[in-house]
Amino acid sequence: MASTPSSTVDFLKLLETSAIEEKQTQSRNIRQRVSRQWAKARREALLDLRSTRWSYLGLWALFTCWTIVTFGSWMMLIIYSISLTSFEDVSSACRSDGSFNPFLYEYSVWTASGYFEISVGFGNYSFSEVKVIDIFWDIIIGRVGQAFMAFLSWRAFADYVTTSMDAAPVTYSAFFTFFLQDEPSIILNLRLMRDFFSGRGFNSRVATLFMIGSMLFLLGWPTFASAMAGYTTINKAFVQDFNDSYVPFSEFQPIAYVIHDGWRVDLDGDYPVPLFSNAGVDFTMYSKDIYVYDTCSLHYPSSMDATCSLQYAVSAYVSSYGFYGLQNTTSTSMNSTVPSPVLNVTAFYLSPTSSAFGSNWTDPRAGERNRPFSDPSNMAFTYLNTTYNLTYVEENGSCQPVRDQYKWGFSFMQVFLVITLHTIWIAGTIWLKARFQLPLKRGTEIPKCWRSILILAKAMNKELNENEIYPCDITDRQLESEIDNRLRGGSVSFYMPLEKHYDIPRYSFSEWFKEEKWWCLALLTSAALVYPAHRLFFLVAFFAIMACGVAFAIGIGKTSRSRILMIICWFIVGITVASGLSSLYIVKTR
Repeated sequence: MASTPSSTVDFLKLLETSAIEEKQTQSRNIRQRVSRQWAKARREALLDLRSTRWSYLGLWALFTCWTIVTFGSWMMLIIYSISLTSFEDVSSACRSDGSFNPFLYEYSVWTASGYFEISVGFGNYSFSEVKVIDIFWDIIIGRVGQAFMAFLSWRAFADYVTTSMDAAPVTYSAFFTFFLQDEPSIILNLRLMRDFFSGRGFNSRVATLFMIGSMLFLLGWPTFASAMAGYTTINKAFVQDFNDSYVPFSEFQPIAYVIHDGWRVDLDGDYPVPLFSNAGVDFTMYSKDIYVYDTCSLHYPSSMDATCSLQYAVSAYVSSYGFYGLQNTTSTSMNSTVPSPVLNVTAFYLSPTSSAFGSNWTDPRAGERNRPFSDPSNMAFTYLNTTYNLTYVEENGSCQPVRDQYKWGFSFMQVFLVITLHTIWIAGTIWLKARFQLPLKRGTEIPKCWRSILILAKAMNKELNENEIYPCDITDRQLESEIDNRLRGGSVSFYMPLEKHYDIPRYSFSEWFKEEKWWCLALLTSAALVYPAHRLFFLVAFFAIMACGVAFAIGIGKTSRSRILMIICWFIVGITVASGLSSLYIVKTR
């Protein structure tokens, strides 16, 4: 075999060395390029974070959370009113508003009598605990909430008034209201209403009416917040028996059957057979046909107690021999032979869903359509072998407070009304802010405080001198009269640069989505990447965190590198937090 020339070997080694060096150079160039991009991304992200107005961002983040909670609460109230039986306590005949009613299908939170009642309550607190909760509610939601809402409203109002002055000047009182005040008052609202009805209102009557309504709503907000929430006692259902003693309603048991000739089977005459054994809870019905606590239907015959065993035996007996003792034949009851005729057994009311036979039984003497035990109004109860009809129980039942046990909550009708008004206020404020702030050129600052004083003083001084009105020579009341009568409220205007070709559709959500679609796609992609390996709970938590992260990156980041770095950081945080929450959820549900 011929040997390879040394020159050829040297040439191959040279090529191999050259390829290795080229790969090393490419790898080094890639690392350097990535390092440079990473360094630029860090610098740009830090610059964006430092240049961000965190107070402004925090304010609108708080407003966003406030909006989400408001709309979420409104939807929850709708669901609550529709699915009331899913939220009411089925273990008590005392409804949320403190009324006595064992029938859930008859209870409604929309009754006018419950307008001031705490109909949506939570917890079991002592008086001190519930009082502390109530005080914190009045302070944080009532007072602090009013200040927060007034601040946001006045920001939107000032923007609108500024753009409105591009078409026509405003009165002194209107300018004073929106540029030198930051909260509503009765006097300011009356002045604004006077300007509106005198023809000196703003260029949008809808916006003016909204501002007047908002000011009235904000004035009453602390009162609304305090009135719709509060505390009340936890109640327990009682019924006054024939001896005028109050007996817990749980002691009254619905009657399944009555054995009128009970002595024939070693029982008393007119012996009542309860529908179920006393479980220590009140009798409740979801609807006219469904018993909530029909406990006997949940047991097999071998595990039943004495009451359920008797009910089961009587049910089997009447299913074979019928009611009213109509058959003249020997029968068998509980392994005992009963001479002719059969036992005279009747009932008051039997639910179609109950394990007790008889709801659809027809009396052969009255025709096929007669079902004597299918009318819920014929229901009766037994207590100490005494029968009480439904009418008596409803008229003599009441809910008595339990000592030192309180719940804190809301009046459903009041909170629904207030949140509906609050939702209108939020939607109107967003519309006012978007519709009348966007025309202002970027970087334009609305005058406040000292600048506003100077603008108002300059306008008043000029107009008063032109009309030969000298404030130093007259009283305040006379000056006010002169301004109202001769100047028709006065005129104030100042120039603010506006976008003359402003068009609201180009600021719509669809246009925004077209600009930011790739960043929104990053959110969906990140969720899709982690979904197959984790549970749904993890995906929900991760998606919520990443939604905040993408919104944060879009709002803060000015460059693509800065946004990508922020999204990566939020991605890591989302994986970590969602994994922890998911693990905790799995442990608690096992």
